[in-house]
Order: sequence, then structure tokens, then C-alpha cells
Amino acid sequence: MNQQQSTAESSGAARDLRPWRREAGLYLGALVACLLILCWIMRLWQADLRVPFVYSADTLLTAVAIRTTVDQGWYFSNPALGAPSGLQFYDYPGADVFHFFVIKILSFFTRNFWLILNLHFLAGFALTTLTSLYVMRRAKVSAACALLGSLLYAFLPFHFMRGEAHLFLSFYAWVPVATMLALWIIDGSLARPAPALIAHLKERKTGVLLATLFCLVLASSGLYYAFFACFFFFLAGLYSSFARHNRFPFIVACFFIGVILFGILLNVAPNLAYWSAQGKNPGAVVRNIGEVELYGLKISQLVLPMSGHRSDFLSGLKGDYNAAMPMVNENDTATLGLVGVIGFGILLLCLISKRVREFDARLSQLSVLNIGALLLATIGGFSAVFNLVVGPYIRCYNRISVYIAFFCLFAVVICLDKTLKNLPASSPLRRSFYLVPGILLLVGLLDQTTPGFAPDYSGVQKQFFNDQRFVRRVEAAAPPDGMIFQLPFVEFPESPPMVKMTDYQHLRPYLHSKTTRWSYGAIKGRPGSRQQKQLARRPTPELVGELKAAGFCGIYINRDGYEDKGYELESELGSLLGTYPVRSDDGSLLFFPFPKS
Repeated sequence: MNQQQSTAESSGAARDLRPWRREAGLYLGALVACLLILCWIMRLWQADLRVPFVYSADTLLTAVAIRTTVDQGWYFSNPALGAPSGLQFYDYPGADVFHFFVIKILSFFTRNFWLILNLHFLAGFALTTLTSLYVMRRAKVSAACALLGSLLYAFLPFHFMRGEAHLFLSFYAWVPVATMLALWIIDGSLARPAPALIAHLKERKTGVLLATLFCLVLASSGLYYAFFACFFFFLAGLYSSFARHNRFPFIVACFFIGVILFGILLNVAPNLAYWSAQGKNPGAVVRNIGEVELYGLKISQLVLPMSGHRSDFLSGLKGDYNAAMPMVNENDTATLGLVGVIGFGILLLCLISKRVREFDARLSQLSVLNIGALLLATIGGFSAVFNLVVGPYIRCYNRISVYIAFFCLFAVVICLDKTLKNLPASSPLRRSFYLVPGILLLVGLLDQTTPGFAPDYSGVQKQFFNDQRFVRRVEAAAPPDGMIFQLPFVEFPESPPMVKMTDYQHLRPYLHSKTTRWSYGAIKGRPGSRQQKQLARRPTPELVGELKAAGFCGIYINRDGYEDKGYELESELGSLLGTYPVRSDDGSLLFFPFPKS
């Protein structure tokens, strides 16, 4: 009898484990599918992960922040840039501690900051797949439909178009979880008398604690996504409280908003302390109120195909739009893709059709969040009023498109899943309907991606190793810890292109150097930057004399920053110093070492 009971208990335990095994298998399958799709789109077998996928513009600034974290322990100060005073990132505030914490952990396994940069970018696809899958499965969506939504969401055009240039912005894995919390606030479960609400929250205290922890992580993963989450929590709380004549949903929403604001305050506390000691520097990062209109959301950009579409017709259509319409900028990355546009139509239809709202209550809840996003972020929307009253620091409201994309894909997934479950279990139509998610996934991936998303590996590597060889020759000619003055003078950060020289291009030599210090990187508005600007304006003989007196060991020249390719300056320095410069293989970079006295 005891043996039979033990066998029965073992059989029951095995049955209890089956759902967990199936679910674990689903997540593992989603992860494998994500990585295979990523390899296909980006042709990763051609990549050298020790070389960045993109080697220009903001990617260089991100690489500096990562290398500073690896070399200096954290990202705020770097003595190898902004010489002689050093680079201080305190004037460039952000709420990205989570990302730098991940970078710090990765630095224990590798010191190669380029590898860390690439791994962080690739991990964003995997984690976004898993978090969106988790949210959809929590909503009782079938495995096939949830897999469709999660993979399409991970491979939004936004993800590739932002890329490594906006590494932290392309990491939007927390958006699905923020949406889940907003839906929890809006669904009505919090609209109950206080004693019942307290009992409800006590029953779910682990979930509430995890939600609070998540809000702190969200507050440390980028200011934009945290700000938009606060807006959606506020909207959900307000809507639910008014619709159900109960204040508690709004109170819970305010609690989550308070946690996020507290987390942001913790993130910027070092910046505030620095400003208290050194004085605020309003010239470092300039924002103006009008930029909210320039970088706002355009509904046309949501529904039109992406730029460079696989289809020549659709690519031409989008090209005609971009050429003819004003204010086309980074909002070009907001496209939802074909499946997302279907969801967008469903959510708009939900606002006017009772039948659609009654099909599934979650569609109605998502439609509230979706229309709220449009009213806030669209050019001429409430964002302009907010920035006028509160301040202009949040300016690129088009970035709310990743929230809208999740709402729309979630709506499609809900409709597919509900239709599937309404079909008779033994119906041949139901069995054939299982093909629909697979077909939509294939069509959606082809629509949302393009061969142009694969990096130009050979071109990047050619430029990368050209710079690497040049810097090695520079360091062979310069003394250890020598300071090198970079010309032309370019303010840091955020400066417009100078002739053919793009922003942050002066960071390249530092990113390959080991023993030298570089002048670029002194924050504009601070004394170090002003002194460099004044020096760069001096006649060449005076410039050389003052640089020697200040302890610099030579001058670096980027020819792309000059109309005459720097030939006049090269001739003056050659005559003055009586020496030939160190040249890069392509001749675009020069280094004049000062003779030893």
C-alpha cells in the first residue's frame, strides 16, 4: 500500500512538472529562434565581435562610456580624454545605471570594450523576446500566438535603425513589463473598497514587491522609457478611477510613478552633487522647447513602410514621402510594420466599435493606452504643452513608438488567440488556423527587416584597423602618458559636422590608444574647453609654443575637418617643427610629434 501511494505521488509530481517543462521549452525555443533570426538578418557569421558593427557618430561616444567603465571602474571620469583636465561626464546626465551595471559585470569576464558593446546590443534582442513572451503568456495567450508577437516585437525596424549608435535606446526589453503594469492598473481589479483592496494586495505582495523593484530597474534603464511609463501609469490610474468611481487605481499608479521618480533621482544624484560643487553648466547639453515639435511623433511614419524596404515599390513610396515632407528625422524609425499596422487599426476601431470592444476587454484597455500615446506624442500634441510648462529636456517623443508597437502587436496576438480558441476543438479549420501565426511571422519579419540591416563588416573593419595601426605608430613616437592636442577644435558633446568630419570622430584615436592622452572630450562650457578653443585660434607658431609649455607632446590632425584637407596647416607645422608627420595608411590622419628639447 505504501509503495502504491509513493508511486502515485511520484506520478502526480511528474504531472505537475510537465507544464513547467513545456513552458521552459517554449522560452528556450523562443531564444533559439531569436538568435537564428538575428544571425540571418545581420549575417553574424561574417562578424568579428571585437570590432563594432558601426564605427561612427554616437557609437563612438557609447564606446567611450563603456571603456571608461571598464578602465576607471565607472563612467563619470576619464583622465585620458579632455587633456589636461580630463573628461567629466557629470554635465551629461542620464538614468542608465542598469546598463552600466551590466557592463561592469561583463567587464569581469572580458576587458575588450568593443566585445561588450556588441554583446550588449545582441542581448537586447534576446531579452526583448523573453520579456514580451512572458507578458503575453501571463495574459493567457497561446504559445504559437505569443511567440509570433514576441519575435516581431524584438525585430522592430526601430531596433536596427537605432542600433549601437543609440545602444541604450535600442534596449527596450522593459516596455512589455511596463505595459503589463499599466494594464493591471486599468483592468479594474484595484477598484474595490479599501479593506478588500488591502487584502488583494497582501495576497499579491510578492508581485507588488517585484513590480516595485521593476520600477527601480526601469528608472535606471533610460529616461525616455521611464518617462513614458509614468505617463501610461498616470493615464491608466486616471481612466480606471473615473470609469469605476474609485480612487485606489490612481493611488497605486501614483505609487509606481513615485518609485520611478525616486529611482531617477538616485541615478542623477552624482550629477547633482557635482553641480552643487562646481556650478551648473547649462551650455553642456542644450535643449530648447521647439525641438518637441521637430522630434515629435508622426502618425504617417507609424503606418508607412520603413525606409529601404525590401520591396522596391514600398521603398520608393517611403522615399517619396521622406523627400517631400518636412520634419523627417529620427521619427523615421517609428514604423510599426505590416502586422503592427493591422493592430493599430484594431485599436483605433476599438474606440468607435462596441463590437470590437466586447470581443476582448484587453483590446479596450490597450486602445486607451494607444490613443493616450498619440495625443501626447504627436506633433502639436500635449507634449508641446508639457514641455512649455515643465521644461524641454524630454524632446524626442517619437521614441514612444516602441510602446505603441507593443500595444499594436499585442492586439493582433489577442485577436488571433481569441479566434483560435473560439473555433471547435475538432474542427479542421482550427488545425489549419495554427499555420496563421507562422505565416504572419514570416511575412512580418520580411516586412520589418532588410538586407541593409546587416552591417558593412568589411568597410567598418578597414577603417577600424586603419585607425588602430595609426595610433600604434603615434604611441611609438610619443612619450608614455603624453598629451596630444587634436585639430580641428571641436566642442564636446553634440556638435554639428565640420566639413566632412562627423561628430565624435575625434574619439577614435583614444579608443585605440593605451599610453597617450587626448585633448578632445573637455565638456563645453567648462574652463578646459574654453581654453582649448582659444588655443586653437592662435597662429600656428604661438599654438605650438603654448602647447609645449602646457606639456603637450604633439598635434593630431584630422584632414576631414578642413576645406583644404589640412594641407596649409601641415605645411606650416612641417616648416616650424622641421619634421615629417606620422600618417595613417589612408592619409586622412596626421600626427606631428614635438621635437625633444
